[in-house]
Amino acid sequence: KAEDIIRAADASWLELEPVVRQAEGLGSLPRGVITRASLNWAFGILLSRLVRLPGRSGTQALIPWADFLNHDAQAAEGTHLDWDAESGSVVLVADRDYTPGQQVYASYGPKSSGELLLSYGFCPPPATNPHNAYHLQLGVDTADPLADLKKQLLVKYGLSSSMEVPLRIDGYPSVLVPYLAFVLAKPQVVSETAELAELIFGSGQIPVLDGVDLELEALRELSRRCTAQLKAYRTSMEADRAAAAGAGAGAGQAAAGPAPEPAGGVVGADDVGRSSAVRAALCAGIRVRERQILQRCEFIASSRLKEIRGPASGKGELRRR
Repeated sequence: KAEDIIRAADASWLELEPVVRQAEGLGSLPRGVITRASLNWAFGILLSRLVRLPGRSGTQALIPWADFLNHDAQAAEGTHLDWDAESGSVVLVADRDYTPGQQVYASYGPKSSGELLLSYGFCPPPATNPHNAYHLQLGVDTADPLADLKKQLLVKYGLSSSMEVPLRIDGYPSVLVPYLAFVLAKPQVVSETAELAELIFGSGQIPVLDGVDLELEALRELSRRCTAQLKAYRTSMEADRAAAAGAGAGAGQAAAGPAPEPAGGVVGADDVGRSSAVRAALCAGIRVRERQILQRCEFIASSRLKEIRGPASGKGELRRR
């Protein structure tokens, strides 16, 4: 996601710079007013302050003062700023009663600690954020001879040819294994592909195809991907734990927000230190939680594999007519 933001900023400057240079040359724009640094600043403002208003057809707006509301990871769904047509104003519907002098909180959405740190410059302690996830990329292999047909069938059943699936500490979405089973399947007869999609996505059955248990294949692939992602981290779990608990001691205190705070870790952008050590500690804590999520999902997949491994006598097989 960080790379996506950088690419977007690069593309914007590539488009904007010639216009700026022309305007400066004509004397219609003072030199140095619009620079790459000022564009980066504008991107930061949009990322951290832009509010989407569902009540006004998803209009995106900057709302001075209202954007001072801090985030509560435990806030109920719907506790966000929105447009109220009756009053003609932006309002916040609170999810709790407040007494005079208490800080009022909003929800910035079901965002992981990594997303919050990236977009807003702060994050609640990773273990207290119920929205923490490791986002696993899935999709149809472009080298698959049936790739185009599979993509069409996925769209037919409301899915995408590529998707980002959130793995969480309590497991993975129910769509993950069926999706993997379908994209990994290798029907020997092209006409079987549509029938396979109907069985998996229409009837909720993952069959045996040409003697291959597709659920076993999907679970093996999920376990393999979790293991591969765990090995891909450049730092060790021990080093990240130490960074989060040691160098991050000050960060944890800074990220805790003003005391007292509601359970679950409520923080605001102004409550977090801006030093590189603090940010490094927060990132280390996020990596620790991501690893825990990957380890948990690998364990769940492996446990399910043990349950169903062996002769798939209880499963239906996709038969050719």
